[in-house]
Amino acid sequence: MRGINAPFKALLIALTLLPLAACQLSQPQPEATPARSEAEKRLLRSGELAEDEIWSGEVSVEGELIIPRGISVTVMPGTIVRFKPGTSPPGRIVIYGSLYAQGNPDRPILFTSASPSPREGDWEGLIFTPEGMGSALRSCIFQNYTRIYIGSDNVRIDDCSFSHADEAGLMVARAAPIISRVSVSRCEIGIYCINGARPEINRSSIVLNGYGIVCENGSSPRISNSLIANNRMHGVVCYTGSSPKLASCNIIRNGGWAVYGGGRIVDCFIMGNNKQPPDRVEMNMALSTDQFQRVEEVVNLRSSPVPYAGAGGF
Repeated sequence: MRGINAPFKALLIALTLLPLAACQLSQPQPEATPARSEAEKRLLRSGELAEDEIWSGEVSVEGELIIPRGISVTVMPGTIVRFKPGTSPPGRIVIYGSLYAQGNPDRPILFTSASPSPREGDWEGLIFTPEGMGSALRSCIFQNYTRIYIGSDNVRIDDCSFSHADEAGLMVARAAPIISRVSVSRCEIGIYCINGARPEINRSSIVLNGYGIVCENGSSPRISNSLIANNRMHGVVCYTGSSPKLASCNIIRNGGWAVYGGGRIVDCFIMGNNKQPPDRVEMNMALSTDQFQRVEEVVNLRSSPVPYAGAGGF
């Protein structure tokens, strides 16, 4: 037999390979996975948690998040927790179990609005219920919310900053939490104590709010080594049988009274309140003076500021 010429041989090879190529082309190809946006990479949380969690990086909360009894959430240093505004129910974390948000001065934890143009009241806040099993906040920053509600004795707050709350930086009800080294500013009320609240507040700064500290319904906070200054209205105001004790505090240049309606003043420096000259130091030991009104007891007014009074953190 004569050999197959070269052009014909090439044609036969092409015809043999064509079905194989067609088969390969007909196989479904895997779709490319689109790159996730930074927002999609965030941990999204809502509803009721079923197990312990550890948060880091960025976390988004939509609506109400419940930490039930027996469950704990640990938030690592440097974490940012954003709350979506305009949800129903509003953005908030309700704590029946435990929340441990413990940053450090170099890597604080931020709780804030997810809005690109944040404002007061964008999210509701945290609610520490009376049933709570124990929680701690350290080196945290809270911004653009309504209130942080503390209804449990088992809450410790240290070295935290609270600002731009449209109701109260901190609201304490029927509880005796320990609050130290906090800064509360640019809130409608700095710290609001109601219904027999008995918080221990020390080495804190309550400045540039509508009211500094408001006490109602038999509340008796103990406030020591703190700065209460430049609030638009009263520094400390008491209603309905409330009786705070202020010891070694600097209460200066508030628009209203330094202290009004009750309470005990012990070893405090009081200057420039209630439209008095800004450098006028109060040395009158009466229960009502030009700078405080209707208090229960005055023991030793200072002629110079208390050193180291106020927050040492943010």
